[in-house]
Formats: sequence, C-alpha cells, structure tokens
Amino acid sequence: MQILKQVTIQKMQGDSDPRKIEDNEDPVLSKDRNLKNQLSNDYTDENDESFSEDQDLDIVLSEQDSSFRSSIGGNSSLESALGHPPFGAVDGITRKNRLHCRKSTDWSMGSVSDGSSENLPRELELSELELQSLRKQITKESRKGQDLSRHAKELEEERDSLRTESELELQSLRKQITKVSRRGQDLSRYVKVLEQERDALKTECEQLKCSKKCVDEGESLNQLRAENEDSRVQLEEVRRELSHQKELNTNLKSQLQKTQDSNAELILAAGDLDELLDKKNAEIASLSSKLDEAQEKFCKCSMKEDTDQLEVLALEEKTREDNELCLLTEFSESVF
Repeated sequence: MQILKQVTIQKMQGDSDPRKIEDNEDPVLSKDRNLKNQLSNDYTDENDESFSEDQDLDIVLSEQDSSFRSSIGGNSSLESALGHPPFGAVDGITRKNRLHCRKSTDWSMGSVSDGSSENLPRELELSELELQSLRKQITKESRKGQDLSRHAKELEEERDSLRTESELELQSLRKQITKVSRRGQDLSRYVKVLEQERDALKTECEQLKCSKKCVDEGESLNQLRAENEDSRVQLEEVRRELSHQKELNTNLKSQLQKTQDSNAELILAAGDLDELLDKKNAEIASLSSKLDEAQEKFCKCSMKEDTDQLEVLALEEKTREDNELCLLTEFSESVF
C-alpha cells in the first residue's frame, strides 16, 4: 500500500505524458484527464488488491471457522461459555470495516474526480490507519482463533479421554448386562423347573387326596359295618337277656305259685298245729296238774321218787316237743 501511495503521489506531482497530449488540447486539461485516469486505474488496482485480500482473508477465516466448528462440534453454548465472539461475528465486523473503507475510498475518489485532489493524501492516510487497525484486529482475532483452536484441541483430548472412559464403562456395563442376562436366563430356567415340579406335586397331591378319599370312604364303610355288627351283637345280647328274663319271670311265677300253694298248705298245717297246740296245751295243763299232784305225792312218798323223775323227764320231753311245734308255727306265720 505504501508503494501505491508513493506511485500515486509521484504521478500527481510528475509531468504529463507528452504522448497523450493532443495537438489542439490544453495541457492543463490533458494533465487533469491523465490524473483522473491514473486515479481510476489506481482505484481499480486497489480494489482488485483489496478484493484479493478480502478473498484471502475470507478463505483464512472460513478455514479457521470450519476447523473451530468441527473441533467444537458446532456448539454455540461453548463459544458463549468461552467469552469469545464467534467467527461469523468477526467476519461481519471485518466486512463492515471493509465496506466502510471502500466507502471512504469511493468518497475520496469522488472528491478527487471533483477536483479536490488536496484531500487525497489525508484520506489515504486514514484508509491506511483503518487498514492497520483492521490488521491488528485480524491478528487479535487470529490469536483468539488459535487460542480457541488450542482450547478445542484440549476439549477434543478431554472428549477422547471421556470417550475412552465411557467406552470402558460401556464395556463393563455390557459385561454386567450379559452377566445379568445370563443370570436372568438361569433364573428363568430354574423357575421353569420349579413350576414343573410344582405341577407334578399338585398332580401328586390331587392323586393322594383322591386315594385318601377312597380310603376314608372304605374306612367309613368298614367302620359302619363294624358298628352294625356291634349293634347286631348288642341286639342279640339284649334279646338273650330278654329271653332269660322271660324265663326267670316264668320261673318266678311258677315259684310264686308253688310258694302260694305251699303257703296254703302251711296255713292248713298251721291250723292243724294250732289245734294240736291247743290240745297240747290242754295236755300240758293236765300234765302240770298231774305234776303238781305228783310233786305232792313225791312229798308224801319218797319211795316213788324214781318213778316221778321218770315222769318228769317224760314231761320235759313233751314240753320240748311242744316248744318245737310252737316255733314251727311262728316260722310259718312269719313266712306268710
């Protein structure tokens, strides 16, 4: 840019080209025309150079932007967290500055074309300052981009480490899942075996219940039969007892009849005995009187003692017999 500035100043201060001056034209007008042509050529060259610089700058910024976005993964939250403006914003700022510079150059060229060639060095200096500020800003942004790329590399390394850790964790989790799935399959098999055993036990229990019912029914029938047999035996015993009681009753009736008959006979005998007792009593009275007489006689006559003793003995025997008859009569009366 300094070379272009010097060339333009030299061209402004230098003489006009004698080849371009026509014969009938004023040298001042031809000099003014040549200056305008040179300024327009310089402007086009400067625009071309600025355009090429803009293209190069756009290419560099786009490459940095793409590398940064690929490293970050297009995460805008990371850019906001880092506190740096995104490259799109930087690109917009640079483009705005370029447009401002171009507008200023256009204005300066317009003013030169209008005849104000004195303000051209000042405008060029201003454009040079703006370009320097833009270059500084570009260097700052490039440094920021390098810092961001470095930080992005660190983030990539951290991401890779986290990815490896996550892959290891995933592998361990997969192993655990396989173990758990195998254990679940084993448990499901064990559950199926237990269900089969349960079904077998259920069928066996049902069979045992049926057999128990049959056995209980058989036992109940046997018990009923035994109870029936016992009741039959008891009935037979009762019948036997009844028959025995009937026989006893008949025997007792016969015995009662016999006793009644014997009692009647005894009554008759008692009457006979009463009569005999009366007779015996009379005899005893007579004997007692006779005994008294005999005693009197014994007193009178001792010679007749032996005979009297015999008579006493005979009387005692008679009295004993009479007593026995009395006892028999009393017994017969007590029986009736």
